[in-house]
Amino acid sequence: MITIAKPPPVQDPVTRQRRRRRPPINRVRVTGRGATALAARRQAGTVLIAEQPWRSPKPLFRLRLALLLPALLFAFSLSQNLANMDTVDFHRDEARWINRAYFFGDLAHPFGETWSNYYTTRGQPPLGNYLMGAGLLLQGRDLDTNRVWDFPYDEAWNVSVGASPEPADLNAGRRTNAVVGALVVVCVYAMASRLTNRFGGFVAGFFLSIHPLHLRLSSQALSDELLALTIVLSFLAAFRLARNQDLGSGLLLGALLGLGGAAKLSPLLI
Repeated sequence: MITIAKPPPVQDPVTRQRRRRRPPINRVRVTGRGATALAARRQAGTVLIAEQPWRSPKPLFRLRLALLLPALLFAFSLSQNLANMDTVDFHRDEARWINRAYFFGDLAHPFGETWSNYYTTRGQPPLGNYLMGAGLLLQGRDLDTNRVWDFPYDEAWNVSVGASPEPADLNAGRRTNAVVGALVVVCVYAMASRLTNRFGGFVAGFFLSIHPLHLRLSSQALSDELLALTIVLSFLAAFRLARNQDLGSGLLLGALLGLGGAAKLSPLLI
């Protein structure tokens, strides 16, 4: 019986020489999620890069890119919000949020008259008032601002009784909210990056930063952008909880939902 064997495949001399020069691939598979497994992964990654330099992930470049993209989005969004401050019209709610900036100072007096059960404390949760007060103080303004805007009366009457905020207080409140709006853009970038990639996150953050509704709400002294910030942070915390499934991630998500309810009552429905 005669058996005919197939001849060995003929390899190109250049390809054979390249394979001979390339060191063998160090295939390392580490399972587990503990500290020991993490240390083993790091050690395996170091050996892999040392033996196969053409497969290096360039961690320094990735780190710079991860810091540069959100920084660019924050700077661009903040510049857009600040530029829109002078063109956006005045909203009556701005007078009320700036008026209640003194809530921030009265936190040192938890049993004072500010916290009694009357209409200015029942109307809205206080987190936006605290933010407005902190923003005014950081910009050198006083917490003693305008009187409460009375909605049944027109703008001329409210201006005559001192219910309209001073231009300096109004601009300080708007600048505070402009920073919050820029932070929302960065958080949307982080959320979209987890769902897609860095490019998708950058596109999402960029389009949000130029959206007319976002520009308007980020250029007025209101609490809507603070609510948006807590909601996006809650989504990021939910992603972390789904990945880690630990107590810390659950507590973080609960705290952020609570802060959202302290800005507006809407997150309490989640």
